[in-house]
Amino acid sequence: MGGGTSVAAPCFAGMVALINQKMNTPEGQGNINPILYSLAATAPAAIHDITSGNNIVPCSPGSSDCPGAAPFQFGYNAGAGYDQATGLGSVDAFDLVEAWGSSVAGNLPAPALTAPANGAAGVSLAPQFSWTNVAGNAGYRILIANSPTGLPTDPATATCNACAIVDETDTNSNAYTPPSALAAGIYFWQVQALEPSAARGTAAWSNVFSFTTAGPALAAPALTAPANGATGVSVPPNFSWSAVIGNAGYLLFVAKTPGVLPTNPAVGTCSGCSTGTKVNATSYTPPSAPTAGNLAAGTYYWQVKALSSSGGVYGAWSSVFSFTTVPGDFSLSASPTTLTISPGNSATSTLSFTPINGLSGNSVTFSCSVSSTLAGVTCSVGALDSNNTATVTIAASFSASTFPAWQKVRRLNARGTQTWAGLGLLLAFLIALHRRDSQTLLLRKWVRLIAFGAALMAAFVAGLSCGGGGGGVNPAPSESGTVTVQGTGPSTSHSVAISVSVD
Repeated sequence: MGGGTSVAAPCFAGMVALINQKMNTPEGQGNINPILYSLAATAPAAIHDITSGNNIVPCSPGSSDCPGAAPFQFGYNAGAGYDQATGLGSVDAFDLVEAWGSSVAGNLPAPALTAPANGAAGVSLAPQFSWTNVAGNAGYRILIANSPTGLPTDPATATCNACAIVDETDTNSNAYTPPSALAAGIYFWQVQALEPSAARGTAAWSNVFSFTTAGPALAAPALTAPANGATGVSVPPNFSWSAVIGNAGYLLFVAKTPGVLPTNPAVGTCSGCSTGTKVNATSYTPPSAPTAGNLAAGTYYWQVKALSSSGGVYGAWSSVFSFTTVPGDFSLSASPTTLTISPGNSATSTLSFTPINGLSGNSVTFSCSVSSTLAGVTCSVGALDSNNTATVTIAASFSASTFPAWQKVRRLNARGTQTWAGLGLLLAFLIALHRRDSQTLLLRKWVRLIAFGAALMAAFVAGLSCGGGGGGVNPAPSESGTVTVQGTGPSTSHSVAISVSVD
């Protein structure tokens, strides 16, 4: 901590160094007291006279400089000009350096604002501004803004990007009427005298006054949807409200807690809001997920106000409504749900996506899988179109006609059984040819002939049953299984099955 001359002396020494630099006097300025007293009287923007207050402190009776009678205190009161409490006053380093060495009067004092009075209400939309005259002025500069933070404090600043009006008057014209009517709302204004062109200083800005205009003030809109306290609201919700005559758009704020919503009509921002946007209509729907501004499931509070044509933000705020959203969901269906495909070909089914609670299809991903019983079968899901439908393509390669090994073995076993049956019948007849019995030789001869013919017939039949000539092959059995299409959303997932046969 520090104070008194321990701080003031080096600070003022720095100011004098700047003066020496400006005046190109490395040898110094010598005794500067006469110049300081002169500037205190002629450049109030450089040295601000402090005329009220004191540095009086209590003291103990009998101590040095303490009066011998009550009240036991000593010190000095501030007053006009030099005083032992504040000296010449407080110093503006920039204006002091600018005023130093000026050959003419510079650094004009600030005018005193007179009308509209500070805090005045019910002021006309075409108000008359006035202020006290400043001797030596070359006119005045007036700034009118919708917010006090937009007004400059540096005397050297003559611009104001945030101001509704930046204008100047002629010499000694200490009154002003705006060229066009103001909108209803709150305004802040200040005035600065203009220095003559020969002066090297800058004039001080006046204090800032505020006033509120009267007239056809913008009313608060009536909120309509979502209704106050509504539950089960889809995401994103659709906001709507009543129209306000004379509006230049609307400002909508949505927040998770009501405490962050502004109540002052002069406030046009909300750092704690989930959504804050200007719209030109009486309705608004936030963007869908996953873009910025989307509202997730939960409870929200919202309000709206109309904007004035002058670009101000001072329409009255509506009442605050609350609503509760529900998580987005969806359902899936396919048509057809049964497909038959031949090897080397493909077929399609149409997938339909139905949003629930406003869920966007852009936030859902799709995939498909094939059951193990469908060898050589693949699937793919296309992108959703504007009708929320997508094409599911299922393809069966030529390898899909290659059946499992147990089916091949069964077919081979069938062929072997037929072949061995034919051979067995032939062997039986050949054995019969060698049998001996009590029949005559003639009878044996006929038996041999009959047996030989029967054996030939059995062998022929067995050959046909084994596939000779291709007429006896059993048709290959078909494959069947399920293709499953899966949709995965932010909080839920659903699937649909398609039955597939390869034949």
